[in-house]
Amino acid sequence: MRIAATAAPATRPVDPTGAVAESGAGAEGGAVANGAVTGGVEAAAGALAAAGPLVAVKLGAAGALAAAPGGRRTVRAAVPPAAAGTVADTTGAGDSFDAGFLYGHLSGWPLDRSLALGCACGALSTRAAGGTAAQPTLDEALRTLGTGAAGLRPG
Repeated sequence: MRIAATAAPATRPVDPTGAVAESGAGAEGGAVANGAVTGGVEAAAGALAAAGPLVAVKLGAAGALAAAPGGRRTVRAAVPPAAAGTVADTTGAGDSFDAGFLYGHLSGWPLDRSLALGCACGALSTRAAGGTAAQPTLDEALRTLGTGAAGLRPG
């Protein structure tokens, strides 16, 4: 997994998974500071977000988490039960997550709802083979979030 962390004056790629693998730490990931890895994936996201960017981490079937800019808070979202099901193919699931998350985030939704929409989009996209065959429509993804979710659509 590559995460882009914005740090003045340039954007630099950070690979907490690779750093963890090299250090022999657990599969959960960790924060990288002065070459040392500590904590789990939440700590890594918080460390990256402390530099200023919003950090979103896809966790596959376990959902996703995000650390707010400045590392002030971390939120998690699970795959909505209505979107969970038999997985045919995960090709494109991350891209579908990105589309849903960015739609919510750029529409001004709260971070937890943006993550939930990303999780719904990613999970629904795994129902058929290929990267786009099962990609959900916005309305379909909103329905998986539960009653009233359609009301979140910007006016």
